[in-house]
Amino acid sequence: ENLNDVSLMVTQCLPKDSALVPHILPKEEEESSEDNSFFSIETDIQERVWTKNEDPELLQTYLVSDEIAETAAGGMEEDASEDRVWWRTRIMIRALVLPGRKHHSAMKASIDKALELTESMDTDSEAGGGDVLVSVSEAFSRYKSVLLACLAEDRKSHSENLNLHGEANMDEEEMLTAGEAYMLQMAASVLSFSRPLLEGCLDCLLENEIVSSQSVIQWVLGPNVVMRWWEIGARAVRLGMSKVLAALKKSENMGVGIVIDHGGDDDQDVNEATVKRCQCLVEFAGPLVKLSLSRVQTILGNLPERTDPKKLRPEEVDLIEGTKYFILSTQQAVFDSLAAPDATAEIQKTIQDSDIDSRSVATVLESDGTNSLAFDTMLAVMKGM
Repeated sequence: ENLNDVSLMVTQCLPKDSALVPHILPKEEEESSEDNSFFSIETDIQERVWTKNEDPELLQTYLVSDEIAETAAGGMEEDASEDRVWWRTRIMIRALVLPGRKHHSAMKASIDKALELTESMDTDSEAGGGDVLVSVSEAFSRYKSVLLACLAEDRKSHSENLNLHGEANMDEEEMLTAGEAYMLQMAASVLSFSRPLLEGCLDCLLENEIVSSQSVIQWVLGPNVVMRWWEIGARAVRLGMSKVLAALKKSENMGVGIVIDHGGDDDQDVNEATVKRCQCLVEFAGPLVKLSLSRVQTILGNLPERTDPKKLRPEEVDLIEGTKYFILSTQQAVFDSLAAPDATAEIQKTIQDSDIDSRSVATVLESDGTNSLAFDTMLAVMKGM
């Protein structure tokens, strides 16, 4: 992911005819028959975005129109799969990450070309194809309103469909979070071949408030746990905290920095302001830690029974250690965001009294009452932090 020319992996880094070559890049996801039903619409949207540079308002009007709904309506009412529920969102996000898909194809072609060469010095590949991250990020910013409109329309249509069939409806905010998590899943299915590209696009989605930190946690700890999920989760928490802090400073009509060297009384006022901000940060992060813990508990509980009752599986270690890292990173993010060394003790106490403290997590685990090696190990880890 850090090479301008990926063919160098084949010609200079790996032995000739190495069995590792086919695994340098993950394979592109194959389109299912369900995907093919939207192929013509998706191709049309891609052309509107990347060839015609269509105005966002015009594109939004088209995507929420009855015209496109009728085109995509085949079997929609009887199918509650995520691809059908969030079909507008799926089409739009896949259109916006098209440069990533083209970049993947170019890298794959570069590898295939390198495999055909008889001499390693003859490579002349151009897999870069411009700055993909810049292109995708600019598209996210330009078509933000379209993505949000697609999410809202998909949620509304699904809610109406559930009501029509007399089925229980989800809370609006909960359903939108699920839609955002699905959007992230679709983006990652194209961009995950490059971690820097995936993380850069994730940052853009968060900074533009297209997705929330909560939806990021829901995605990384979804049915298919994302590799190094705790790093992505911690990244989302940090970006979320920066927005919370910016909003606080704006509401307080304060600048970025605070002068803290005026004397005892001024120091006390500064510390009180820092504690207030700290409380806001932990109130933001607390639900995210709770959500991650809930997801980890569910995943651990659903894992098949281990063959060796005295040995943890790699997946269990990943979840337990990942939770530990996520909590520690969240706590560190509070200190880093506040940047107030003179108020360290006050910040530490605020954290200890909050839901992001490991002892609070241990209390939740104890109240769960589950008795297993994984849960017992996790409880011991939380108590030992």
